[in-house]
Amino acid sequence: MPKPRKLRHIPKELLILRYLNIRMMLLDQDRKNLYNAEKGLEGEVKFDQLTEQLQSEGIVINGLLLKLDNHFFQID
Repeated sequence: MPKPRKLRHIPKELLILRYLNIRMMLLDQDRKNLYNAEKGLEGEVKFDQLTEQLQSEGIVINGLLLKLDNHFFQID
């Protein structure tokens, strides 16, 4: 059975930062946020490519949000 391919959408924050970066000089913090968002998306796409090549049977759970000691964290 073929594996369904996960659709990857560009987050709204990243789209907005990209557009603003074209039109104006971003503040240092906004430039850092843009850089981190770009790298984050790049990492997610690479991870998707790696998991598409898996040969064994298994389940990939994306964006699993967990809570431990009143703190939330996400496993991608």
